[in-house]
Amino acid sequence: ALASAWTGVMGLREMQGFAYADTPDLPITHDTTLVLGGRTLVIGHPGAPHTAGDLYVWLLESRVLFAGDILIEDGVTLVADGSSGDLLSALDTLEALRPAAVVPGHGRIPADPAALIDATRCYTLALRERMRTAVDEGVRMGQALESLPPPDRDRPVSRASRQRRDAVRVYSEMERSLMTGSAKPGELARERERLKECGGVVGHGR
Repeated sequence: ALASAWTGVMGLREMQGFAYADTPDLPITHDTTLVLGGRTLVIGHPGAPHTAGDLYVWLLESRVLFAGDILIEDGVTLVADGSSGDLLSALDTLEALRPAAVVPGHGRIPADPAALIDATRCYTLALRERMRTAVDEGVRMGQALESLPPPDRDRPVSRASRQRRDAVRVYSEMERSLMTGSAKPGELARERERLKECGGVVGHGR
């Protein structure tokens, strides 16, 4: 069923030759360090920025980071069934590593790893601010989404489609935060200060 679902997302040609990886024998529930072939690998579990099962792999000696879907080439990480708040926290974790090279989950290896992390953070902060404002002002989700590029037909992982799906997820997060009063003290002020460092609202393809 999963392979069938991904065929609908990726296309039949792209899924030719698909096979499941071996069943893992080491569950990762927290940051774990392994030494394999004389190399130290840190496997990090940064919460749920993209999905609940997100991991990154950090090659300590060479300072190479395999970021998985926490980072994507264009900075528009899809918050599939994760949390935009966890994404911001994960980006801080990755930034603190100061990687010499980053391998994103999709797309090219960036020339400047820090710039990709910054771009992803600015996109996420801007989207959270936009959806938070909509919720505060009583704007319905459908109206809030009208300011975004329309999703691409039959391309659920294109940039515009990812933005639209992220907006739905983040709007729901902001709505839940407002209704439950679950926002951490000072969180809003810190986010807005960090958004100022981005130079304004960015990342919406307009």
